[in-house]
Amino acid sequence: MKDRKFVDNLRIYYDKTKIIILKILIPVTIVISFLNFQGFDIFQKVFVFATISFLVPIFFEIYDNISNCNFRKNRKKIYNDVIEVFGNILDYSKKRARLNDGYTSCDILAFTGTTVFPLISERIMETIRDEIKLSLNIKLFVINPDILVNLYDAKDQHYSPQKTKDSVNAFINDYKAELQKINFKIDVLFYSFTPTIHGFLVNKEKLFISYFVWKNNILHGAHHQYQLFDIDDDIENNYIKCFKNWLEVAENYNDRLLNSEETV
Repeated sequence: MKDRKFVDNLRIYYDKTKIIILKILIPVTIVISFLNFQGFDIFQKVFVFATISFLVPIFFEIYDNISNCNFRKNRKKIYNDVIEVFGNILDYSKKRARLNDGYTSCDILAFTGTTVFPLISERIMETIRDEIKLSLNIKLFVINPDILVNLYDAKDQHYSPQKTKDSVNAFINDYKAELQKINFKIDVLFYSFTPTIHGFLVNKEKLFISYFVWKNNILHGAHHQYQLFDIDDDIENNYIKCFKNWLEVAENYNDRLLNSEETV
């Protein structure tokens, strides 16, 4: 945890100091351009100053693009489990928060959520203790408990989506001020189908996808490998479209469920 905090703080210092460097470097460039370069006329000095002033921000932009490559072209494609996936998403969210690049959205298609949410809460508590801003908004989709009752015998219900929803609500209530400070939001939504795919959709454009398998008459997905797909790749985007379709059906069902509860 200390190593991760050190790296996060180092990146924060870079983001803050690069603006200061620009503010200092440009005036210094002006002085150098006009006081040195003996033999240069005024037009040549202006040209040197303009060139340097133009190139410095470009160099910073190139560095930012290179530092972000882990989540782009040179990104890792296979992730061993949900721990590795969510750690990657947290790092990405922290970077966007440092750059004031808006909220990072994360839509999670789970089964009951009893494996995923404890991991989320644990990592968020670490972030709270380290006082690192996240700006992360999670929608956790789990199966409707009423649907689960119809699918399995009571003796086979080892996990409870209602327990997940109750745990999320308790987490939000217990750490309301802390979660607001790091800009973290999470909501649980119910769906009505038995899913075949499981994954994390980040900002509607990057998908960590895995699949559910049956074990002891219960679906499992969080402990399997995940593959990362990017919307910029035409073939990979087909998987993202498919995942979005499942989420759309789930969200529409949750909306209808909420509306029916409000009318009762």
